[in-house]
Amino acid sequence: MRDTSENTGVVFLSAVRTPFGTFGGKLKGISPIDLAVHASKIAIERAGITATDVDQTIFGNVLYTTNDSIYFARHVALKSGCRQETSALTLNRLCGSGFQAVVSGAQEIILGDAKVCLVGGAESMSLAPHVIRGIRWGTPLGKAPPMEAPRQGAADRGRSVGGTHRFLRRAWNGGDRGESG
Repeated sequence: MRDTSENTGVVFLSAVRTPFGTFGGKLKGISPIDLAVHASKIAIERAGITATDVDQTIFGNVLYTTNDSIYFARHVALKSGCRQETSALTLNRLCGSGFQAVVSGAQEIILGDAKVCLVGGAESMSLAPHVIRGIRWGTPLGKAPPMEAPRQGAADRGRSVGGTHRFLRRAWNGGDRGESG
């Protein structure tokens, strides 16, 4: 790590967004890694660098929807053309995972651990598995409803993420003024 007393600026060379689709739509069979690779290759090209310039890849991925998702950032790095020596970090901060990747990349640069970071995030809700709890040991009829993994994990004190947002807005702003979300 270098001396951090010098002023280290962080510059965004390019920004590309992964496609947004509808649940079960045209993108349903495309892995989130492939979506991230597509966006990463374009971002690298627009930045005017080569993939081999990347020192660190940091990607957010919440739901491991494919067999290779556990090494999400590593697969994105290699499929995007980064060096084998390029380090990779996959992180999960739920809805803030992509933003956390940006923050973590900036920290890598500021601390002198990297000069160029490839950061981002991708998901595919259409590839998320369904889960039936308790079926391994058998359950009485009607006692184990199927649960979608995203809904099961995206809850805070019994509320959905959107429900928590509305609860907090009402608690801190004195009510719901008809805003959406």
